[in-house]
Amino acid sequence: MLALSVAGLQMIEPLFMRFIIDRVLLNASLDTASRLTRLHLAGALFVGVVIASNVVSVLRDYRQRLLNTRVMLSLRRSLFERMLHLPLPKLWDMKTGGILSRITGDVDTTTGLLQLAIVSPTISFVRLLIAVAILMTLNWRLALTALAIVPGVMIMSFTLSRSASGRSTGRSARTRR
Repeated sequence: MLALSVAGLQMIEPLFMRFIIDRVLLNASLDTASRLTRLHLAGALFVGVVIASNVVSVLRDYRQRLLNTRVMLSLRRSLFERMLHLPLPKLWDMKTGGILSRITGDVDTTTGLLQLAIVSPTISFVRLLIAVAILMTLNWRLALTALAIVPGVMIMSFTLSRSASGRSTGRSARTRR
């Protein structure tokens, strides 16, 4: 929830610029005093949103690190319990450094996967939805024009990522030979 609120607060920031330019600076019906008052009010509100966004972002980072630490601790404990119940001949074949490396590496990889596979794509998807909603609110024709290029960009991204992963796989296969 904190990550979603940070994403929402960060997506609101460009709307302040639109308000300041369209409704304050370019509004010919306002006199100088009311223009300055609106400009100060919008500026103060903008600074408040930026501060709130940063405070929530720090809180989100703290909670995320706390969650990652709890997940790592839980995984390490369950892995340690599993290792305790392995037969002695199996443990005898393993080296101490290999066991420790395996425990820490596997747990770190699993924790990173949790972050990369669940949290980051969800936040990116929500940011995309908020951006599309803001674009549609501002100018639906411009939004549809901007969204028309998205399929082409996605196809190019998938094509390039597959060709890059294919090249790196080919290189690693050649180095193993």
